[in-house]
Amino acid sequence: MAVRKDNNNKWISTVWYKDYNGESRRKKKEGFKLKREAEEWERDFLSKQAAQPDMTFDTLCDLYLETQKAHRKYSTYTTKQHRIDAWIRPAFKNRCISDIEAKDILKWQTELKTAEGQRGKPLSPGYMNSLFRELSSIFIFACKYYNLRENPTRKAGNMVGHKTKSMLFWTRDEFQKFIDTFDPADPFYAFFMVMYYTGMRRGECLALTVSDIADGRISINKTYNMYDGQETITTPKTAHSVRDITIPASLQEVIEKHIKRIYGAQPDTRIFSMISRSAAAYQLNNHAELAGVQRIRIHDLRHSHASLLIDMGFSAILVSQRLGHDNVNTTLTVYAHLFPDRQNEVADKLEEIMNRSEIVPKNVQEIKKEQFSDENSDLNHKI
Repeated sequence: MAVRKDNNNKWISTVWYKDYNGESRRKKKEGFKLKREAEEWERDFLSKQAAQPDMTFDTLCDLYLETQKAHRKYSTYTTKQHRIDAWIRPAFKNRCISDIEAKDILKWQTELKTAEGQRGKPLSPGYMNSLFRELSSIFIFACKYYNLRENPTRKAGNMVGHKTKSMLFWTRDEFQKFIDTFDPADPFYAFFMVMYYTGMRRGECLALTVSDIADGRISINKTYNMYDGQETITTPKTAHSVRDITIPASLQEVIEKHIKRIYGAQPDTRIFSMISRSAAAYQLNNHAELAGVQRIRIHDLRHSHASLLIDMGFSAILVSQRLGHDNVNTTLTVYAHLFPDRQNEVADKLEEIMNRSEIVPKNVQEIKKEQFSDENSDLNHKI
C-alpha cells in the first residue's frame, strides 16, 4: 500500500491485493486533492477486497446492492436501491459495521416514526416495516459473506409495525356498473375487461401481444415496465407467473374487436401499447366515480377476479394456478377470508354419517329368516 504525489501535485494511491483466485493484483487510483482522501480510498478498497467486518456500512451497502443487481429483477433492485439510499444508508453511512449495535437500530426506528415522506406525510407502518426488513437483509448478508458476528436487527426487533395489505374488490355487479360507463370501442373498455376477467397483473396485461391470444386462451409470458422513461419487457414476476389461462368466448370477442381497431397490427404488436400506467389509474378512478362504486386500485382488479372465482365455488388450487402464484399457500394466505365458511356443512355431514352408523341392527333370527327366504326365491327362479 503506497500513497504519493504526482507531477501535478495530486495524490496517487497504489494498492496490492489478492483476488478471489488468490492471485496478486494492483489497483491504482489518481487525482486525490488531499493525502487523507487517498488513504481513505485505500482503506475502503481493501475492506471490500479483504472482506473484513470492520468495513463501513456505506461499503457494505455497495456490496449488497451489487449482488442484488446481479441476481434480482431490475424492478426489485431499483426499489431496494431507493429505500437504502433514501432511508438506510444515511443513518449508518460512515459507521464500522461491527460497531453498530441494537441500540443504534432502535434509535433509527424511532427517527423513522417521526420522519415524513416525499408528500410531507408520515411513513406508513407497512413502509417502515419494509425498511426494517431491508436493513435486516443487509446485516444478514454481512454475517453470511463477510464474517459479521451478530445481526443487530435481530436483537433490536421490529418496533415500527408490520405490513398490512389493504384489499378491496368489486363484485360482479359493481364491475358491470363501472364497465358500462365506457364506450365498447374505447381501448380502456377492453383493457379493464381483460384485467377483471383474467386476474392478470397490470404489467402482464400491458405486455400482451397479438400472438399471445389464440383459441380462447391467453399466454402470459412477459411483463411490461417503465424505467427512467424507457419501456422494458422482461420475464414475469416468478417462474409460476408464466402460464396459459382460458377465457370465455365473450372476452375473446372483445379482444378480437379491439385488435382489429389497431392499425397494422402484427403478431408482436402490444395490444395495449396506447395505455400507460398513469392513464389506466386515472380512468379507473374517474369511471368508478361516474358509476357510483367504491374507488379501488388497478391491482385490486386482480383481487376482484380471485373473489369472483371463489364466490363461484372454484378451489384454491385452481385460483392459484390462474393467478400464477408460486404455490397454493400464497392463495390461501391472501384470500383465506374470502373462502366460504363451511363448518356447519361439515357438522351436518358428520351428523348424517353418525346417525347412519347408529341404526339398531336386526336380531340374528330375523337376519337368518331373510337369508332363507332369499335363497328359496333364487332356487324357485332357477327351476
